[in-house]
Amino acid sequence: MTTNEKKEAFLLALEKSAGNITMACRNVSISRQTFYDWTKPLKGNKKSKAQHEKDAELFKARVRQIEETNLDLAETKLLQRINGQTYEEETRERRLNATTNQYEMVVTKTVTKYIPPSDSAIALMLKTKGKTRGFVEKTITDLNIMNVSERVTFSLKERADEND
Repeated sequence: MTTNEKKEAFLLALEKSAGNITMACRNVSISRQTFYDWTKPLKGNKKSKAQHEKDAELFKARVRQIEETNLDLAETKLLQRINGQTYEEETRERRLNATTNQYEMVVTKTVTKYIPPSDSAIALMLKTKGKTRGFVEKTITDLNIMNVSERVTFSLKERADEND
């Protein structure tokens, strides 16, 4: 298998693995280092170096395109969780068709189900996309100053007693 064929196989595996580089490398039997080498400039003569750089840029662009597609898919799923989802679930049974005397799968029941909006999905969207509107995650540290000042006062009194 040529390098270009391996690159094509890798890109296909990367799509199937939802952008997971380790899984894609494993599926086409290459190391992660080989993947990274395909994206780096080549050291060597100018003619082969220029062609390799062009190939590396095209390869990186296709990898970025796969990453963007996966991000779009994840964002779509997140929006579905934010809005809630309605879907239909079918129950099927195998029944004998009297006319053909053959078994067929027949829908016996259809139920519409609803998944309510997810608070955590809404919070995630606001933390990532709502920063410009003030939705920023902050860590609040609560210090009990009274206990600290009591300890300091106590230790100062001990030292004053030691000096007398």
